[in-house]
Order: sequence, then C-alpha cells, then structure tokens
Amino acid sequence: MEQLEARRLLDGGFYPRVEYATGAHPEATASADFNGDGKADLAVADRGSDSVSVLLNQGNGSFGARAAYGAGSHPTSIAAADFNGDGKADLAVANGWANNISVLLNQGDGTFGGKTDFTSGGSPSALVSGEFSAHGKMDLAVVGSNGISVMFNDGNGAFNSFTAYAAGANAQAIATGDFNADGSPDVAAFANGNPPNSAGSCVTVLVNDGKGVFTSSTDYANAGFNSWSMTSADFNGDNKADLAVSNYTSDTARVLLNRGDGTFIFSADCAARGYPR
Repeated sequence: MEQLEARRLLDGGFYPRVEYATGAHPEATASADFNGDGKADLAVADRGSDSVSVLLNQGNGSFGARAAYGAGSHPTSIAAADFNGDGKADLAVANGWANNISVLLNQGDGTFGGKTDFTSGGSPSALVSGEFSAHGKMDLAVVGSNGISVMFNDGNGAFNSFTAYAAGANAQAIATGDFNADGSPDVAAFANGNPPNSAGSCVTVLVNDGKGVFTSSTDYANAGFNSWSMTSADFNGDNKADLAVSNYTSDTARVLLNRGDGTFIFSADCAARGYPR
C-alpha cells in the first residue's frame, strides 16, 4: 500500500477507477458536502431515468449506494448550492425536455425532499449558480433554446421570476465568472449555431451590473462545433477569469483569454461573420 501511494504521488497518477451505480444515462455531476461530515459527496443527473442520484462519501474516497430522487423530464445538468440559506447544499436540475428546473432541498443529513419545479426558458440544457443580484442568495443562470434565463432566488429556495437574455441558436453550455473584475459574477454561454455545426457557433458573454441586470458583450466565434461543456478559470495566471470550451465535433478545446474588462482575446467576431442572434 505504501509503495502504491508513493508511486501515485510521484507520477501524478490515480488508483484504478471504481464504478458506482447511478440511474440510467447519467448526464452531469455536482459535488458538495451534503451530510455535513466535511467530505465531498456526489450528485448525478440521470437523463434516462428522470432522476437524481446522490452518493455519499464514506470518508476514504469510496461512496455508498445511490439514493434516488425524482427530477423533471430528461435532466441534463445539475448544480449544488445553498438555495434556502440554512447552510446546507441543495440541488438544482435543468430538465431538458421541459421548460423548467427542479430544486431539491437538503434535509440536513444528506437526504433531499421532493422536487419543486420552476419555470425557466425553453428546453434548458445547462445551468450554473451564482449570487447574481448581490442579495446574499444563490441565483441560477440557465441556458436553453430561448437563450439565457437568469432566475432569482427568493431566499427560501424558490425561483419564481427570471429575466431572459438573447444568446445564439441551439445554446448548450454555460459558465460563470467575474469577467470584468468588478466583483460581480458574469455569465457566458456557448451556442452551436443554426443549424448545429454551422460556422455560426459562438460564445456570448453577459456582463452583470452588480444588481442582477446583464448587458451583452461581444459574441466570440468558436473554431469548433457542438460544444456541450464550458468552464471558467484563470488559465494564464493574470488573475482574470478566462473561458474554455469543448468542441465535440473537432476534437479540440478552445481557450479564450480575458482582457480583464469583460472582453476576450480571440481572432474573429461573430457579428463580422454574419452570426444569427
């Protein structure tokens, strides 16, 4: 065991994988300490079984058997955050074959209550959580067929209002970060163009005014097509939130570096290419 651990630490590798049962066709994962034991647990959106699987960490890197909870139709994305302000990580799920998201509130012991559905934009494909309106509550940004919906939390874990913003056709992926360094989380979404795989595939950046109102920044052309995922992090060490987008069809990942003012360094502007918005 000691030799294996030493080898793992030296070569940066991992132990052999261990697989855990989920529901049918798991689509997305989220991680948080759901039962308050200081260990990161897992939640999985099960697209094929309209469910969420929660797997609790046993403390040694292994996970217990799944607990299954009902979600909406065709869940495609999941986020973990404290939505009702009780200090416990709850779950929000984007239901791809409905016009809503489902919220499951944590009971405090790693179990969850039944879902509550809230209307979002059409056919949501992905969501992220952030404090978008500076009210001390975790809101949601959801991307779908009607663009980006910013959904505002009433503090009890209910999302009864949202504001819609335009994004490109067939929007599939979303990320959040402070792109203009003003202390407020902004939003970026990737759209696959119309039709999918067209040269119109683009990243749309929405800049937050700090009160939950967003204005559109430049749309950035993406070199590949069919992106299902994007993330934000400081990739070049300049303390600015950059973007990375997966390109399913072209087998690449595209990185967009942040200038620090909410715009990104990239070679082509979507508008200049006749991008439909």
